[in-house]
Amino acid sequence: MLTLLFGTMFGCRNVGVKTGVFVELGFENIEIIPSEEVSTSSTLLCEATLREGLDINEIPITYDWRVGSTTFEGEELTLDPETMVPQTQVTCTATISRFDETFSDSVSVQIENSL
Repeated sequence: MLTLLFGTMFGCRNVGVKTGVFVELGFENIEIIPSEEVSTSSTLLCEATLREGLDINEIPITYDWRVGSTTFEGEELTLDPETMVPQTQVTCTATISRFDETFSDSVSVQIENSL
């Protein structure tokens, strides 16, 4: 409880604790792999790296995908050539939560061609 009180007293928000050090929630990087030459049948991987000092074992990352108005959950998304068309934007949102704070960031790619 002392660590939470300390963070509140000094105006820290979005904090994680690792070895007694306060670290603001956030990502070093978020990307979709592959980010180029995405086709209507590609399998995409969303990968987010926690900010240094945050522990993935204590602060798990959840992934949500948006393709048009349809949403999917999970780190990986396999596109369906029967329903995907070129020029469609695919967005992945990574989210982390700690205590009562949540942090999200998104990245997008565009389907370039059909295979």
